[in-house]
Amino acid sequence: LIEAAVKLSRGAPGKALALIQNGEIVLSSLSDYFGSLGRNDNALDLSIAKKLADKKQETSRALFWDGLEDTVHAHALYAATGQYNGPFSPANLAKTPKSWQYSHQQILDIRRTEKAINLDKTASLFGVLSDLRATTC
Repeated sequence: LIEAAVKLSRGAPGKALALIQNGEIVLSSLSDYFGSLGRNDNALDLSIAKKLADKKQETSRALFWDGLEDTVHAHALYAATGQYNGPFSPANLAKTPKSWQYSHQQILDIRRTEKAINLDKTASLFGVLSDLRATTC
């Protein structure tokens, strides 16, 4: 998990430390999620979304969103180039670069909308996770 924190921190020591301090909820959830892609596991998606919806988890939630964005972007590049530089092992999925790019843009859009109009935290994250999963099963 330390290696994943370093990759996700983009060289920012403060962010790496925050990722390590929030590792159980952020890094473990990201690892579990990307490790489960290709299987229908909406219970995991809902569990992650609920854990991160609590007001006390704002930092972990922001770090999770960042990690989700970065990891999906890494998968888009991997699908296009064959080189993977993401924080976890690449998901072994037959998904096109265009499909990964669409998923990445969807994450950015939902995250921006969630902040702008204060969407339900559980529903918005669950929606993104389950939509991404649906395109991989």
